[in-house]
Amino acid sequence: MGSRVGFALWVGVIIAVVVPWTSFQNHAHWERVDWIPFTTPSDVIDAGENVLFYMPYGYLLGRNRAQSRRVIGLAFGSASMLAVCTEFTQVFSATRFPSTTDIISNATGALIGAWWAVNAGRNERYEGEVAK
Repeated sequence: MGSRVGFALWVGVIIAVVVPWTSFQNHAHWERVDWIPFTTPSDVIDAGENVLFYMPYGYLLGRNRAQSRRVIGLAFGSASMLAVCTEFTQVFSATRFPSTTDIISNATGALIGAWWAVNAGRNERYEGEVAK
């Protein structure tokens, strides 16, 4: 499976998992938003899970692009936007709790994944040159 297809599938997984498909309501629940990040001990565990969840996003995006450091910024920015959009859908759910911790963690995971892809690509190119 190519990295473009993998990336598209992973974005679909993110949307399928994070958007509250069954509990939408016709009004916002702004009081449920956790505006200040990392305020509870459970935020640390949740943050770690979100970093791991978004690392494939950054890695696959990084593998799709020319291996340059610019893809790291692209991964961070696009993951931030995706996270903001998916967390916003949770504002209209009675069962979900949108959180800035999630947004920060998601963007960080994508950044780490893209950094990993860029460095993996650099190592592959270096090893190919050495083998010649």
